[in-house]
Amino acid sequence: SHMPASTATTAPNRRERRVQETRRSIVESARRLFETNGYVETTVDQIAAAADVAPRTFFRYFPNKEMLLFADFDEVRSAMLDRLEASPEGEDPLVSLGRELRIMAETVAEHRDDLVWGFRMCVDQDLTGLYERTQVKEQTHQRIAAFIAGRLGVDPDTDPRPLTWAITVMAV
Repeated sequence: SHMPASTATTAPNRRERRVQETRRSIVESARRLFETNGYVETTVDQIAAAADVAPRTFFRYFPNKEMLLFADFDEVRSAMLDRLEASPEGEDPLVSLGRELRIMAETVAEHRDDLVWGFRMCVDQDLTGLYERTQVKEQTHQRIAAFIAGRLGVDPDTDPRPLTWAITVMAV
């Protein structure tokens, strides 16, 4: 069982399907290698070979090896941010954010085993703080802050509220 690749309502075309299959193949190959040989010991070249793609193809899908641990979680997070940014213009931004985080929480609960896999690997293989070191967390805060700033009509670089709210809401 794995994550739904896309929650889009339109059926993916052949190219999109190929992209999803390649991504899935890279993630599954990495998981097998991490579990068998260890995360630290596994190289990008080994993952690419196991997934039957060139190393440069690997980097088109993932900026680094760390992102493979959190690939499924990142898909859920990206879908949440896309929905958030598409929420109704006149709606209070915190109402929009609350709704989208509730939907995300339901998805996380539904696909818990797939989503916690990377975090469990971090604990099992003593990779403490690895998630925090990925760009995922910071990108999430930045995109939510930009959304809130846009809805409030303020500059997120000069008004501290959007980023403060984003960090606070995500911490909760």
